[in-house]
Amino acid sequence: MNILIPHTWLLEHLDTQATPDQIARLLSLSGPSVEHIYDREGESVYDIEITSNRVDCMSVRGIARESAVILTYAGIPSQLKSQTSHPIPSSPNQLPLPTINDPSQLSKRTNAIILDNITQNPTPDWMAKRLRQIDQNVHNSAIDITNYVTHEIGHPCHAFDYDKIMNLGGVINITQASPNMEFTTLDGESYKTTGGEIIFTNNDNQIIDLPAIKGTLNSAIDNQTKRILLWIESLPAHLIRQASMNHNIRTIAAQLNEKNVDPALTIPTIELAVYLYQNLTQATIASDLVDIYNQPFQPQSITLPLKRIQTYLGIELPPAQIIKILNDLGCPASLQNNELTVTPPSFRPDLTMDADIIEEIARIYGYDKLPSVLMSGPIPTQFQPGVNFILEYRIKQFLASNNWQEVYTYSLVSQELISQAKQFVNYDHPPLKLVNPLTDDRVYLRQSLIPSLIEVFSQNPNAENLQVFEIANTYLPQDSQPPLEKLHLTLVSSLPYRQIR
Repeated sequence: MNILIPHTWLLEHLDTQATPDQIARLLSLSGPSVEHIYDREGESVYDIEITSNRVDCMSVRGIARESAVILTYAGIPSQLKSQTSHPIPSSPNQLPLPTINDPSQLSKRTNAIILDNITQNPTPDWMAKRLRQIDQNVHNSAIDITNYVTHEIGHPCHAFDYDKIMNLGGVINITQASPNMEFTTLDGESYKTTGGEIIFTNNDNQIIDLPAIKGTLNSAIDNQTKRILLWIESLPAHLIRQASMNHNIRTIAAQLNEKNVDPALTIPTIELAVYLYQNLTQATIASDLVDIYNQPFQPQSITLPLKRIQTYLGIELPPAQIIKILNDLGCPASLQNNELTVTPPSFRPDLTMDADIIEEIARIYGYDKLPSVLMSGPIPTQFQPGVNFILEYRIKQFLASNNWQEVYTYSLVSQELISQAKQFVNYDHPPLKLVNPLTDDRVYLRQSLIPSLIEVFSQNPNAENLQVFEIANTYLPQDSQPPLEKLHLTLVSSLPYRQIR
């Protein structure tokens, strides 16, 4: 996903003297890649590619947080500015909130508030300029505020027409769709559900929103809207992704929500939106803020030995430097008995194992500072003795022409895979375990190709008449010797034995 960020907007969150070129170069070396700097309306605008696992960087605030650390470690003093708080005061003039029903607790967090006396003012020049710079259409303040705060903070929010919601029954049921339920999005396009989508319905089972993706016409703001129900939900990412792809509705909201956007962002997002509505549309607050937090964030610590960091990076960094890097990234770290314990914050759902932590250390320390060692020895120019590459090629061509598919599976297997295929393991000489594996699950050298090919079948349950083959080595232990590598041709098929033969 690419995100556009004007330089002056970035500087509202980042205190730095770095030039746009310096920011682009250093950010690309250690973080999100700045693909281009455009000149739009007399200002530098960054075009930044964000990998799908870094939803924390898909906003102005997120890029500012990332830039502050990277620039500082590159020798340019920079600091993330404190986020301006906009507390929502209590209102003496209360309108009734719609009843919110979520019996299955599908929403991890739900926020809502009513705004009254909305004036449909034109979007101010400063906001319209920024929206144009990031390729967003400009409508009016009542609509554009939600797009603006989404881009700044990084969590989508939605504005319903409050009176339409109440006229539809004053109930919002958070549920999953049955097949063939009809709904029309706010742009007038009609759809039918495939089943399983998270939807909002009233008590007549009428869809009143396709949440986290796109609003529906029957509850959308129009030119007559005077009251708004400002709303934020935090739904299961995989269900948002499935619904968005099934209906080919690829909005910014869907692209953020399908990547596990941080529920902790909902409060600063809705507070900023209310503040802007008050200032740009003369809105008045007409309810208390609803905050239903069904699934609060539970920090999960990651523990790894300091020695593993040295093994992966090829250098030994002082423990104090490692801890400082992680703390600066917002990941509290501590050291005890040469074991590093790191607790990723809620905005970093991508940090789940020790390799992720080591990568964070490496990129902030500087990939360019890591040692680069060329392999020793001459490049072989002759065929390996005892290997008939011509025969291998003929076998592959013959099988492929008879509807067999060649696969390449891992030489390393997990303990679970070994347990599932005990008949293929020589327990007099159990599989060899790597001292320094790339992952924590695949650590054993396989003694047979069959379990690996069966695993291919389990990962493709919907494939009919699947036939796969592989030509690869197995590794048999030898006393005080490297493992004996034996080349095998193994075929696995779902077809009857007689047909295969």
